[in-house]
Amino acid sequence: MAPLRYLLPSLLALLLAGCSGSSSGGDTSSNTASPTSPGGNTGTPVGNTGNGGGSQPGPTTTPYGSATNQAQYLTALAAIANAPAIDPFELTPASLSIYNDLIERNWNHLLPDVEDMLETQLQSFVGQSFSGLSIGSISNLQLDFDETPGVAVTNATPHATEVELRLPAQADWSASVRVQVAGTVNLTISGIPTQIPVAPMDIDLTISDLAIVAPVVLDLTGQVPLLSNAGTPSVNFNLSLASTSPIAGPLTSLLTQILQPVLQTAFLAAPVLLQQQINVMLPSVFPQGQSWGSGATAVQPVPQAQPLKPLADAISDEIQANHMPFDHVFPAVFDTPNQGGSVDHHHDHGDSAIWTGHYLAGEAYRYDLTGDTRALTGATRAVAGLELLLDVANNGGGLLSRCAVPMSSPDIAQMQGSSNYFVGSVGGQPWGAKGNISRDQYLGVGLGLGQAYHRIPSLRPEVGPLIERIVGYLEANDWIATQADGVTFSTTFAQAPAMILSFTGLAAMVDPGTWDALHQQYSPLADIIWLPGWLSSQDPHFQYYKFNLSHSNLVILAELETDPDRYRGYLKLMRTMRAAVGHHQNAWFDGIYAMVMPSLAATLGPQVKNELDHWALRPRRGFSIANSQDPTISQTVWMPTTASIPGVGNVVGGQSPVSYATYPVAIEKRPQTDYLWQRNPFDLDGGSDPKAQWPGIDLLLPYWFARNHGFFN
Repeated sequence: MAPLRYLLPSLLALLLAGCSGSSSGGDTSSNTASPTSPGGNTGTPVGNTGNGGGSQPGPTTTPYGSATNQAQYLTALAAIANAPAIDPFELTPASLSIYNDLIERNWNHLLPDVEDMLETQLQSFVGQSFSGLSIGSISNLQLDFDETPGVAVTNATPHATEVELRLPAQADWSASVRVQVAGTVNLTISGIPTQIPVAPMDIDLTISDLAIVAPVVLDLTGQVPLLSNAGTPSVNFNLSLASTSPIAGPLTSLLTQILQPVLQTAFLAAPVLLQQQINVMLPSVFPQGQSWGSGATAVQPVPQAQPLKPLADAISDEIQANHMPFDHVFPAVFDTPNQGGSVDHHHDHGDSAIWTGHYLAGEAYRYDLTGDTRALTGATRAVAGLELLLDVANNGGGLLSRCAVPMSSPDIAQMQGSSNYFVGSVGGQPWGAKGNISRDQYLGVGLGLGQAYHRIPSLRPEVGPLIERIVGYLEANDWIATQADGVTFSTTFAQAPAMILSFTGLAAMVDPGTWDALHQQYSPLADIIWLPGWLSSQDPHFQYYKFNLSHSNLVILAELETDPDRYRGYLKLMRTMRAAVGHHQNAWFDGIYAMVMPSLAATLGPQVKNELDHWALRPRRGFSIANSQDPTISQTVWMPTTASIPGVGNVVGGQSPVSYATYPVAIEKRPQTDYLWQRNPFDLDGGSDPKAQWPGIDLLLPYWFARNHGFFN
């Protein structure tokens, strides 16, 4: 059943919202600037260092950063200059068509799992009583669900866009199932209420003309989308009954009245269960226009801050010496706490692919700006490590693994008990590896390979084929990645159309003759990528790493884009992200926003520098911190809202209330973690082994990214 959680995009989270609630927050007033509209009414002209204003970009003579960035810079200016004052959000017919095609391709792959899901839901009714009848068993479930779901805009006015999720998109579904019932039913015979015992009997139910429709109305006219109205999903079907029991005939009408709501609940629960597994909360349970933690005091400069370049260089050297035992990146555990000593072993093997990609991107920015041969050495090793992660699962193919460790390594013992552990072969030698690959691992790899190809010409012969292997594999498999067996589902890209755009864009950069047509085929998705991004941003705490994935993917999209119209689509996604996290004091996100919106580089550059200076105050090894005990840190209780649908139960909630910081915790006081900028800045407490050391990519990458784009010197 688990693979179905990836079937429908994050859109389900909104379209299935038939209820509303509230969340408690701290000071929800904000004195921070609104997210910048493309060319719009809160942006700043290029060359102006202000943070507000409403004029269009003025002329500029100097592209910022390294020469590699000039094309992106000019594209950004053209996109912004050609935009209206407010570039409205929209769901174009072309974008919906491509999007629905992706859903269809995924549906065909995952349809066998639908029966398991509905079987589980129907079996949950066994033993329950409905109007005196107890369900004894449910069997022989047969489904005809070949018609695929889809999304459609049913009505659009200047201030309201009505969208429907339809299951299926066209025609109808049908199903059949056998139900055994027994108990007592109440009938009125000749005006006299009568109880009639029902011996156990089998009833064959035939469901025809089944259709589920979930409507929603959005206001897409402002700086960010707003939910105007979320209707209750409807389940409609025709039901017919057949049974060999002689008593069934007289009871047909009553049995239909009893069983029809049971089936409605079951079929409604199927998409709800899908939604429940998607990494967002229903947007209707989060107050529109509020943003957790806004209004905080700006990050102040660090007095006598240490120079960042020597620190970034030292971190790079240390990564190459201690964190890349097999040419891809791992956290290290030393034999002494706090500092010094030798590496005892490595850990957290499951995220090596994503952080190796982030590390490679950092070295690519560094080499592009400085030509430092140490950066080239690190990047070359990282490329070799990523090639290993592609080879160990499928030599010569594009299926990625999370990590790969020689069977002779003592680290292999940590991996062997994992459910996603497998043994592959590279160069005739066995390697222990981890599968169960996810989109975030692919995203990190795409970020690194893309920047390496873009900024280190000498590595293009090695990097280009790796990008093509990945995109070729995903396209051939309908953008589904499998487990190492090549069959079992692992993840789908259908709910992340922005990643499909970025990956096909990378392939088109490598070989336009082979891949540009595919990239152009998917280009209408630029008009819909804001939707899953906006939906996921509605919960500021749950799986905070989603914001890193969206921002890192925007780096690929924006830096390689040469079409101003597509670039404006990316700006809409950026606006939704900025509204959610623009006040989170995040050096990586702030740097990316300055890159996407060049007019804000002069303002955000010093802010990024301050945030990195505060990062430099953090210990390099693990530490424990209890900010919840600090009386100077304001706290607010987050109440995860419980939302329910009658007959189905809770579709959101079940979590206990959590205390978070009211405003972002000071960067130097945030709990230790792998990559600080992908962790919730409102988390209060945390602890890690003082012998454990994370690589430090959370300084290396945003520092060289900012330097490369000229945000500070």
